[in-house]
Amino acid sequence: MNEISLNEKKVKTPSPLRIRFLKTGSLQFISHLDLMKTMTRLLIRSGLKMWYSEGFNPHPKLVFALPLSVGVESVCELLDVRVYGDIDYENLIRRLNESSTPELKFIEAYVPKRKFKEIAYARYKITVYSQNLTEGCADAVTKLFRSPIIVSKRKKSGDHDTDIVPFVRSLSAKFDAGAHELCVNTVLSASPDNYLNPEYIVEAIRRATGAPSDEDFTPGGDSYRILRTEMLDSKGQMFK
Repeated sequence: MNEISLNEKKVKTPSPLRIRFLKTGSLQFISHLDLMKTMTRLLIRSGLKMWYSEGFNPHPKLVFALPLSVGVESVCELLDVRVYGDIDYENLIRRLNESSTPELKFIEAYVPKRKFKEIAYARYKITVYSQNLTEGCADAVTKLFRSPIIVSKRKKSGDHDTDIVPFVRSLSAKFDAGAHELCVNTVLSASPDNYLNPEYIVEAIRRATGAPSDEDFTPGGDSYRILRTEMLDSKGQMFK
């Protein structure tokens, strides 16, 4: 029976790798499952030596920090994967981008030093475009969040009426009359037990401004965009 040296064991032990990427444009409409399948294909195509699960259907294990809801874009997504051997990070990012599209762009790769469970908040830029918006709408939005805002929040046990204000760490709003554009910058709770979907902020904006409902938004007309820009820890510092 051949003995395995300590050095060989180290080589055979997978190491964690973290990849930062953006997901924008039309890709905001693909599901998380489809994103996982796409990522798996791109990582395999890049030549990355990944750790595979055992069993009848071995596959690489991909772990995403905060899976995006359909319709939400992001420039700060994080993905962890376990790999073998030394990695040329710049070359890996180049190979991934060569096989991808500008709407799914890879930014950097590195060895993670923190766990995803340390993520406490996420920063969003929510932009609403509507002819119905008028001067004073920004003040109306910020004023609304000074009092309880009750929404029907979906949980595993069913829908429950919930005050979302305690889940909002900060919020500011600015209106551009010329562009009929209301921009809301907000930091929302993103911990597993207190995650707040940014769509609830859009719902609150409608209450405050009379902006159209989902059914009334039209391509090239009234619309809104949700962009995740940063993940934060409990102290409000950027998480990487």
